[in-house]
Amino acid sequence: MLKESRSSKRYNFSRYARIQVEMSGSSRDCLIVNMSEEGVRLHSEIPELPNEFTLVMPDAEHPRRTCRVVWRLGFEIGAKFTDLDRLPARRPPQTMRLKAVSPARTLPDPRLCMGNSVGNCPSMPISPM
Repeated sequence: MLKESRSSKRYNFSRYARIQVEMSGSSRDCLIVNMSEEGVRLHSEIPELPNEFTLVMPDAEHPRRTCRVVWRLGFEIGAKFTDLDRLPARRPPQTMRLKAVSPARTLPDPRLCMGNSVGNCPSMPISPM
């Protein structure tokens, strides 16, 4: 069995999309077989598909992706997304957006330590720097 050498995980799909060759040109149907953050595998019955095209997915987070063909095998096409540097950063899911915070450091509040030794002063938490 071959070891997976791709840098991002592929997700299997069975979803229709459109291939647009020119910005103002007509588009043709295709089927997304699988997709990752970096590329897509398509089934398309367009034999004359050029090496660069736009994949149109109306209800996706990024509805238009520019692609460059990497490989072809019959009606299947492997393409790399070429617009990665122009896309806004993807927001991680809510559970991953929470930032780990180190425990609060405590320093004595000078107003409460008047006349007390430092060891006996009540402490108040301060936020980490």
